Amino acid sequence: MWFEIFKFEIQYRSKRPETYLFFLVILLFSLVAFDFIFEGQDLGQIGENSPYTIAKTMTIVSGFFMLIASLVMGMPVLRDFDHQMASIIFVNPISKKDYLLGRFAGSIAVLIVIYSALMWGMMLGELMPWRQPEKMLSFNPLSYLKPFVTLVMPTLFVGGALFFVSGTLSKKMIVVYTQGLVFFMLTLISILLDNQTIAALLEPFAFSAVGEVTKH
Repeated sequence: MWFEIFKFEIQYRSKRPETYLFFLVILLFSLVAFDFIFEGQDLGQIGENSPYTIAKTMTIVSGFFMLIASLVMGMPVLRDFDHQMASIIFVNPISKKDYLLGRFAGSIAVLIVIYSALMWGMMLGELMPWRQPEKMLSFNPLSYLKPFVTLVMPTLFVGGALFFVSGTLSKKMIVVYTQGLVFFMLTLISILLDNQTIAALLEPFAFSAVGEVTKH
């Protein structure tokens, strides 16, 4: 039964214009993300499309657009209560486990597809006319895929799960937004800390961790 709910969530999201709008916003920003994040920095021998710069850029941009994750993951169950569909759903032979698993799995799948625009946008960004070929390495799609799978997707899963649970339990979108603010505050605190190991553990989007493990 959960798979039927999963498919319904995918179909519903595929018909919503905001799904494509979110994808487009991340895609367009990703085209210039490197220039936005590393502007004025001297990278020395590090290529502008090196695994380090790609990983750093992806973690920062994924955190910057975490509001999109809250909108996608906080709404599925709230939507049923807002439309007064909850009572109709629960009088049918659907277990809570199947209902919640289907909603969550469908929403996280859509969220990953939306955030994949980060990867595609950065790849296209290599072709932009203002990029200097002498500062670029040869194109390697694995340099984009690996940080997306190992850094961005785990962040989306953990953050998305928190947004989903808070929206389900509280049935209030303001609680979901507040969690996004907490994520931001943790990031701000980690920047101010002198102990970079603690900062890397505290900061939820992993860009401090990437800097810590690659600094030598």
